[in-house]
Amino acid sequence: LLANQFNSFELIARSVKGFIDGSENVNSGEFKAFVNSLNLRSISPGLQGVGFAKFFSGDNAAARAQQLLSREQAENDYRIHPAGPRESYAPIIFMEPKQGNEKSIGFDIFSVQEARNSATLAIETGDLIASQKLTLVQDEPGKNVAGFVLYLAVYMADKKEVANAEVLRGWVDLPFRLVDVFQPIAKSLAPGLQLVFYEKETLDVSAISQ
Repeated sequence: LLANQFNSFELIARSVKGFIDGSENVNSGEFKAFVNSLNLRSISPGLQGVGFAKFFSGDNAAARAQQLLSREQAENDYRIHPAGPRESYAPIIFMEPKQGNEKSIGFDIFSVQEARNSATLAIETGDLIASQKLTLVQDEPGKNVAGFVLYLAVYMADKKEVANAEVLRGWVDLPFRLVDVFQPIAKSLAPGLQLVFYEKETLDVSAISQ
């Protein structure tokens, strides 16, 4: 069951990557329409949303990131957060559905070390990478709700074989709450059996899904 779950997660991530690969500039309306077409509620229980985090570095990275976010989310005054100067930025530009995920839009995944480590490994390998256990930005920190995020790097057109930040567009971003993913599996176990979750620093999802 767990392998089937993660196979479906990888299929979703690679479908979104393929959609982004097919367009030089995806806009918010196109992204929403594509995610809606996936019918996620029926095929992927536990998935909180489907997002895209865009990579920015170099001169005026913060200003360029904010400009794109403001253009794509013009109906709301979303800001890059947390505020502050950084060498590079990876804000979530799109996240669908928006309802319940509002806090994630504009959030810089590079501001969380666990997320940055996983996103960096995703760049280097081209694989779908799971983060360490963390608290999703959608959740209140004090509630101690364990979550994780899957990252899949998206590269510039015709540069997919070169896995480095110089040709990086960003990442498909799939956030989950642990309890929502594993509870259906735990319910299917025979009486007396328990599901134990072991944490690694990062996880290549292919190790599960094979």
